[in-house]
Amino acid sequence: MSVRPDEQHRFDSALRKNAKGIRNIKQAILLWSDELYLDQILESTLFDCGLYYSACLPEAQPRRSRAPLKRSIKKANALAEELVWLLRQVWDSRDPTVRRVLEPVLDQYVRGRDGIPREALAPPLLNALDELSLRLALLEQALPNDIGGQLPQSAFAELAQSLAGIYCTITLARTAPTSKRERFYKYVAAVTDVIAAVKRQFPRARFDLPVGKDALPKALSRIFSDTAHPSKCGGRVRRNAGGACP
Repeated sequence: MSVRPDEQHRFDSALRKNAKGIRNIKQAILLWSDELYLDQILESTLFDCGLYYSACLPEAQPRRSRAPLKRSIKKANALAEELVWLLRQVWDSRDPTVRRVLEPVLDQYVRGRDGIPREALAPPLLNALDELSLRLALLEQALPNDIGGQLPQSAFAELAQSLAGIYCTITLARTAPTSKRERFYKYVAAVTDVIAAVKRQFPRARFDLPVGKDALPKALSRIFSDTAHPSKCGGRVRRNAGGACP
């Protein structure tokens, strides 16, 4: 289910109507950017806030249990097994017309080199379907019946990483420093404050903003220590502002 455009528009409008909050974001941006790029950076920031809002809506939340996924895998495996069995019956009929019509399709699959046993005389596509069935069966056994899906902090983590991408693009920094004394922290704090100021207007959204005096620095430290690439380059700003991460 996709997010309705009117909801996105209402959230964006609510952010922009918060004059004090927008002013604070602009001041935080000017700590590390020329005024020439201010409007473009602000628009990119508000765009990422909109993505964050969309990720917080109930329809965007992932299923927390793997049980439905395992049922789908089991059904797919059964269908693959049945398709292989039926195609073998058709192929083994050795009817010339059957071979002439199906051979271009059944022979076009390129075999891999992964050690999966295959029937030497079978058409490659039948081997591929056999392999698919085997892998689905293994997958059904390998997936535990535990909690799956994204971590609860992931929506805010994606927002923070997007803001880090904007910051790195303009400043040419390799990473976005998360100390409370740093300019990047003040930028994220200003954005977080603006969202927090309007979140009560959107009760359907499950905002996962850090709450508490020291929650934000702890959250940023955890987010950027858990990812191999803590600050991605933000393509939208780079194209317009001419910056680039080294």
